[in-house]
Amino acid sequence: MADIKDLADGRSALLWFDPRRLRIKDGLNARDLETPEARAHIAFLKQSIKANGFLLSKAIEVYRSPDDEIFVTDGHCRLTACMEAIDEGLALERIPCIAERKGTSELDRIFGQNLSNEGLHLTALEQGFNIKRAMALGATLSEVAKRLGKSETHVGHLLDLQAAPVEVHDMIRSGKVSATLASQTVRRQGGERGVQSLQAGVATAAAKGKKKATAKDIPVPAPAQTALDARFEVKDVNDCQTLIRVGTNTIILTPDGAQRLANLILDHFAAKEGYTPVDVEDELEAAE
Repeated sequence: MADIKDLADGRSALLWFDPRRLRIKDGLNARDLETPEARAHIAFLKQSIKANGFLLSKAIEVYRSPDDEIFVTDGHCRLTACMEAIDEGLALERIPCIAERKGTSELDRIFGQNLSNEGLHLTALEQGFNIKRAMALGATLSEVAKRLGKSETHVGHLLDLQAAPVEVHDMIRSGKVSATLASQTVRRQGGERGVQSLQAGVATAAAKGKKKATAKDIPVPAPAQTALDARFEVKDVNDCQTLIRVGTNTIILTPDGAQRLANLILDHFAAKEGYTPVDVEDELEAAE
């Protein structure tokens, strides 16, 4: 029977390295290896390596630096599991590795982490960190979206999450809120108010015995006072007669406030060439 290698369309030899020789480049790996999810994943890998050895199909991708050091491109969790297993007494002299493709750039390495479909996927925060680094190296928003197979809106949301206050990042990393909920809240309410709403939601969830807040736990903040609110302040809601809706916002006016707003509108149009207060009143009546 022919060797399976003779039937292959191409061959690539595995490289074998002592795991203690492999290096992790500062800042290359976007993954936070201390999150509960990452620690659980590493613990699983460590037990598997102890029981079954390092699987050939899970070879670590590496590259050679100009000063002949060997750096990991893909497989940081696997290497961490190996090193922890060695510290716990496992005799592991060498592990299988593969060389990254020739011509691979730093941008390719960054995008490769986001696109990797093996093992534990990057979180939204970790993906955003990589995107931020890629754009610092000159990649455009459209290029990032194309390389990752995502919409520019999706990439923009990941960047927005990166720019969120550190308190938001901490709540996401600790599992108290989802990245999606945090991103939506900050985009709608802004950084400071978003943090307050998320913290209140986390407290509400905890009071209910829940570990993670959901959208139902997030309070709806009172609308910020605007210049218009100050000029047409409602003293008694029973005196209200006019509602103005703008999107999801509602402005409530007293009869006197409604009249003053109408006068402002008339003055605005009257100041425009070709308009008089009479013209505007006719137009408003026709619109009704």
